[in-house]
Amino acid sequence: MTALLAQEELGGELLKTKVEDAWHFYNWIGGIRADFTNGQFDRSIDYDDIPATRDEAIRDTSAPQLKALRSSFEASLSGRKRVELSPRSP
Repeated sequence: MTALLAQEELGGELLKTKVEDAWHFYNWIGGIRADFTNGQFDRSIDYDDIPATRDEAIRDTSAPQLKALRSSFEASLSGRKRVELSPRSP
């Protein structure tokens, strides 16, 4: 679910890896693996980096769950200055 929101906000691709007999979804953003929820596991992950679709990832969640996560995310950003990332100039 977090990977879906991250893709909406940051772009990139969705990837998946089998962890403990279930699919774990994460992101590939700007040439970097971005797994915002890997701390939920007791061990390090051996990533397979299998391409995934939004349809696959959303099967593990529901529209109300994703909406609740999005609302929480937006609330945490309210009042904060948005930072745009760009390459450093030479």
